[in-house]
Amino acid sequence: MHCSILSSPSGPFAQCHSSLDPSAKVEDCISSLQQTEGAKEALCEALRGYAVLCQQNGIVLQEWRNITDCEFPCPTNSHYELCGTSCPAACPSLSFPYLCTQHCQEGCQCDDGLLLSGDHCVPPIGCGCLHEGRYRQGGERFWHGEQCQSLCICDGTTGFVRCNPSSCSEQETCRIVGGEYGCHPQPRATCSASGDPHYTSFDGRNFDFQGTCRYILSTVCSDNQDLPFFQVVAKNEAWNGLPVSITVEVSVNVSGHLVLVSRNKRGIAVVSIKNLPVLLDSGSVSVYSSGQNTFITTDFGLSVSYDGSWVVRVTVPANYSGATCGLCGNFNGQTNDDFRIRSGELVSSASQFGADWKVGNDTSCDDECGDSCARCQNPVSARSQCEILRDRQGPVSFCHSYVDPEAYFNDCAFDLCLSEYQHDVLCRSIQTYVSACQSANAPVLPWRQNTTCRK
Repeated sequence: MHCSILSSPSGPFAQCHSSLDPSAKVEDCISSLQQTEGAKEALCEALRGYAVLCQQNGIVLQEWRNITDCEFPCPTNSHYELCGTSCPAACPSLSFPYLCTQHCQEGCQCDDGLLLSGDHCVPPIGCGCLHEGRYRQGGERFWHGEQCQSLCICDGTTGFVRCNPSSCSEQETCRIVGGEYGCHPQPRATCSASGDPHYTSFDGRNFDFQGTCRYILSTVCSDNQDLPFFQVVAKNEAWNGLPVSITVEVSVNVSGHLVLVSRNKRGIAVVSIKNLPVLLDSGSVSVYSSGQNTFITTDFGLSVSYDGSWVVRVTVPANYSGATCGLCGNFNGQTNDDFRIRSGELVSSASQFGADWKVGNDTSCDDECGDSCARCQNPVSARSQCEILRDRQGPVSFCHSYVDPEAYFNDCAFDLCLSEYQHDVLCRSIQTYVSACQSANAPVLPWRQNTTCRK
């Protein structure tokens, strides 16, 4: 069955021939099939186009989809009709009493007893509301007003929307996320130090600094009295006798409390506060463990985590934008001005920048390795093993569209090479990337089962 069915005197379109000459449509149909190498979809669309014109002229057609194998799928609670009403029974807010004078049309119609609610067929009690040009489902809650001054709900039974005064919480802002307007969690920024250590600032600048002293990762550098004070300090030590360092201790000063998390000989986090979890300052500060990580979180949005051997992360809410300083940078959305020292001067060297944020007068530590900085002599094997991070078909490829794996790949190759290919280093490098994906709200899929990193 081909385009000739359009002009067949005994076909389903015969009643339309006297009103609409099918010749041109037959030629268009043949052309479409030639261009699509005979695709069935092209034939069905050509037939549908002629059928629509016929019905718009009030001509009743015979059933044509079954004999041409052109299916018309319909959603749940609806069915196909060749000549269905153009004025279907709809929910109260979408319809009003009037005489339907439009010609019938083919398409999906709601099953008996159901009403059209947007693009769904629902029972009468499941109707929605039409509010300012947008259809809302029954029971749907949504924000309204320039600054989310009202929280509204659709009463599907009556078709009316009820709005009550409301506002976003302190940890939320009124904005559009994913096309949805309303109160959403404030955007956050995360800084991390991983490996030996490789730093990523709040604004996403990647750099290496091999100092083995105590350094301020982040603190408040603002006159804004409304911002609660905090300070996060990391202590680094030489790694396995090499001229590179890893983080071995993290201290968090917040709400008048100093929480110390350190690394023991087995690479496990040890907390200065016993019997976790614990709440401090009437619950405004929480200290708890989850897996290998110890977390210090606050009610104003600060979060610090340390796994005891490899990664420390500091997360701050949006209201600290431009108000932080330290190795994590100033959180102003710009990567080119992260290297600001205490005086406010912008420097170009990661060594100079890192050394300026040193805490204390410990003379047994070093701020830089200078000419003795470790280098990977044969990176080929390390890069080959770490390629799992960049593999577009690999176990962590699900995150590539959220977090660029390039910097993590380079860090992995460097650390793996210096560790003389310790398998644990490779696994920790992958886990560091996956943790960054979680911070970016990427949907994290199981990955260990497709690697040699089993737990």
